[in-house]
Amino acid sequence: MKIKIAKMYCQMVAIGLSVAASIGYCVLSVGFVFSAGVAASTSPAVTLQTNILQTACTISFLDKGKAPVTTLPLDPINSSLIDRIYPTATLFYIKMSGCGVAGTKTPQVTITGINASAPDVTSGNSPGFKFRNSGVSGGTSKEYFVVVGEGPTLSYIAASTTSAGKGMYSTASPNVVYKGKVATSGEGDTQALYASVACNDKCTYAKGARAGSLIASLTFQFDYK
Repeated sequence: MKIKIAKMYCQMVAIGLSVAASIGYCVLSVGFVFSAGVAASTSPAVTLQTNILQTACTISFLDKGKAPVTTLPLDPINSSLIDRIYPTATLFYIKMSGCGVAGTKTPQVTITGINASAPDVTSGNSPGFKFRNSGVSGGTSKEYFVVVGEGPTLSYIAASTTSAGKGMYSTASPNVVYKGKVATSGEGDTQALYASVACNDKCTYAKGARAGSLIASLTFQFDYK
């Protein structure tokens, strides 16, 4: 009877549980069962942004026969033929290469240089069309300088769309000597330029002109604008 009651008691308190009964006592094996619920979740996102940069072109220099050069040799100049500007300018080219992909801007090249000054050139230093390195780095001549312009026949006017190919590029501020097409890289483009020698208004020995070497360094800067 006691055993029966004990078993009944165990059965009553072990509803939903696993029961192992033995004589005189009961053993309860308790296990918990969790119902499957909805798992929590999130969906974070990140936005990645960068800029694809255009590669600046490499500028190289070509002589009138389009052979690569690093120094542009001008033909020897007969000083007696110079009436302010030597009448025959030397043709050379700048060439763009290694430009990479195109973007939305326009490729262009500007020119700058050192404007000739005293004691190398003692008068007429403005406007600044007179390219010549300073001191001994500009050579041994006196009163002579290099001019760079749009065409073979140059005048003392600024290069522009209205200068009819006779204008000169200034040393005073960057001047655009090449402008490509919008949204192109400039790859393979060439631009013709002309260099000559001038002496302003002191072309005679009496006015201080002296024969000798003449050196001018021209700096070309490539940009996308």
